[in-house]
Amino acid sequence: MQRLYAKPLANLTMNVSIIGMNGSGKSAILVKYLTRRFIVEYAPYLSDSYTKNDTVDGQDVTLNIQDTSDSDDMDLEEILKWSQAVVIMFSITSRRSFYRAQELIESIRQNSEMPASKRQTPSQRQSNSLYSNSTINPTSNSNVTSPLIQLSPGYSSSFRRSALLGVNVLRTPTLVLVANKTDLDRFR
Repeated sequence: MQRLYAKPLANLTMNVSIIGMNGSGKSAILVKYLTRRFIVEYAPYLSDSYTKNDTVDGQDVTLNIQDTSDSDDMDLEEILKWSQAVVIMFSITSRRSFYRAQELIESIRQNSEMPASKRQTPSQRQSNSLYSNSTINPTSNSNVTSPLIQLSPGYSSSFRRSALLGVNVLRTPTLVLVANKTDLDRFR
């Protein structure tokens, strides 16, 4: 059978960040991917970086993965600058983590729609929280408009450098929303 796609590159490197509320299972899923084991103990308020060589669709890939802590000093703009992909985690056993994922998506959208000089700091964005104007009801099965639903490629905007305006803007990384179950067997 003839290959219909281009010959693989020697080695592709991708930067991936995992963000979400503390306790949503970011580190657990990452360590499971890296080591094929579940972790028993970890430091929930630390950020860490890992590198893994893997093969995806026959292509050798080096993944630089940033495991973040959801804290007040998290610099979302720096995360977006560094990442080609951002994994946004929430726990299906925590409604608060779902709302936090929604906030993060909205913050990424706000960052992507304005020049760097006009972007809000995390403390400025906190006052514009989605809790006050949330359009999603997690207990309802109705179709609603939500930043979580609006992740389709046609919806997201791209960052680019505008030569006409002389404005520096960033490319929006690919966003992946991941639901995780974080309760433990021993607590059931």
